Amino acid sequence: MFFACFLLTAAISFSLYYFGVMAKTTVHFKFFTLEPFAAIIFFSLLMFITVPTALFCLYATYRGLTLSQEVTLTDTYIRTPKNGFSTIHRTIRYDDIYGINYQKVGAQEIISIHHHNQKTELLKQMCRNKAEFESLRENLVKRVDDATSDWKMPRNLT
Repeated sequence: MFFACFLLTAAISFSLYYFGVMAKTTVHFKFFTLEPFAAIIFFSLLMFITVPTALFCLYATYRGLTLSQEVTLTDTYIRTPKNGFSTIHRTIRYDDIYGINYQKVGAQEIISIHHHNQKTELLKQMCRNKAEFESLRENLVKRVDDATSDWKMPRNLT
């Protein structure tokens, strides 16, 4: 998706550059007209706004392909990436977790872990396939239930 975003913004940027700089014509919009020099400046500014967006999309594509998104379950804690672009991992003890939510938004599936007034989200893309994601969700719930068996943990797993 980020690569598609990169291609789209790069195409828009190139089109703006070509239209504004190479065409050298008067540009007529619905409410105003730009003379050739003003059109060059206007479209060049628009191009310089879209270039960082295209570069960010290219960077996000690179990070998504090269970053290891490993989730580890142990007997006492879960170790997850801090976020989708981070190489830093967060360790969360099961007895510190006070809520787990499962959400499906379009094709995206998310497990939200609530702990110490924070929220960590695990995305389906962090797993190799749907079965691995389901196994992760079931094992996480079971381990948190075992660790917090003396009180009822609020959660929405429907």
